[in-house]
Amino acid sequence: MPFIETALIHDDEMNFLHFGAYRARVTGSGTLKSTLYSTDNIESSALANQTMALTTNKEKVVLANFNEQRAKLKLYTDAIDEVFEISNLIVFVKKLWTADVG
Repeated sequence: MPFIETALIHDDEMNFLHFGAYRARVTGSGTLKSTLYSTDNIESSALANQTMALTTNKEKVVLANFNEQRAKLKLYTDAIDEVFEISNLIVFVKKLWTADVG
């Protein structure tokens, strides 16, 4: 079952961030699932599924609503014969507020 997982996404000051969406150009077969995870997978948010096609000229946007200091995105399928290829991936992140002092 193939998957890809990004490194933890954060800013240099460790502010709290809003992860609002990601845009990806994905080709393949089957259904692509996606989940955002916080540090050490303590919090998670399952996002909308995408039905993949073998060819496409579109980059689909998947909305999210996840607030953390750091997060990673996991894209995966859960069937043995499903495969995918990502040629572009953009994660949309916005600063919410300054990090905890204590």
